[in-house]
Amino acid sequence: MKKQDNPQTETERRKQQGDRAREEYVRAKEASTIIGVAICTIWEYRRLGLISSFKLSEKVTVFKVSELRDFVESRIVEVV
Repeated sequence: MKKQDNPQTETERRKQQGDRAREEYVRAKEASTIIGVAICTIWEYRRLGLISSFKLSEKVTVFKVSELRDFVESRIVEVV
């Protein structure tokens, strides 16, 4: 049995993996609603690298909700 050099590091690693597992992901249709654009615009934003996606299978692509919200916030222009 291998002795752990730093158990805290292992604990932190497991916590991070758990946090990723709790992230919320949506398909393109829901992503378009969150951002407020057409579905084809979601795919264009992905192609341009403005938002990222994750392939779950050949025909299933998802987008991270927190990243979509960050994208929306970064595009808000304050009107004075």
